[in-house]
Amino acid sequence: MAMYPVFLKLKDKECLVVGGGKVALRKVHGLLAAGARVTVIAPRLETALRDMTGTGKIASNERPYRSEDLTSCAVVIAATDSAQVNHRIFRDAQNARILANVVDDPEHCDFYVPSIVKRGDLQVAISTSGKAPLFAKRLRKFLERILYPGLDEDLGTLGEERKRAIQSSCKTGEARHEDVRRALAARIAEIMRRIEQA
Repeated sequence: MAMYPVFLKLKDKECLVVGGGKVALRKVHGLLAAGARVTVIAPRLETALRDMTGTGKIASNERPYRSEDLTSCAVVIAATDSAQVNHRIFRDAQNARILANVVDDPEHCDFYVPSIVKRGDLQVAISTSGKAPLFAKRLRKFLERILYPGLDEDLGTLGEERKRAIQSSCKTGEARHEDVRRALAARIAEIMRRIEQA
């Protein structure tokens, strides 16, 4: 299936995770890292999720899912141990035009949550469209080894050089892009050399 890869801006957006186990906990951590406001709904919550509620990191309701739980969220992740409940959540989300992900059920997903390698502002997303998540995890570990720890600082410097190159170019459109490419070529080549040597 053809997919359109995107990164969602979820800062201060309401996101719902339905499920209270370890998988739900992993999804909550990912949403919090993106700056989302997270609510968890499940009849029972892992201790870590209760602790996060107690410290105000998330909101939670220890009860079964209800269709009206979707009214104010931008994204919902269904992470229960019941396929029937997960499929109901997906149908409700479709009807409400809310993006939904049913964990480990690619057919019932509007989006997949990829494996991520993060070095500062650099994020590399790896997806197999739900077909081989273990391979995606292995590839992520490989990339974590070769993307050296100081890469985020080098990319920060590259970003500053890019700003200066854009400001100093008096050209527009493709001609300006070419000026910027020429100005950054040596720095990019050096970064790539360091990655290849890792």
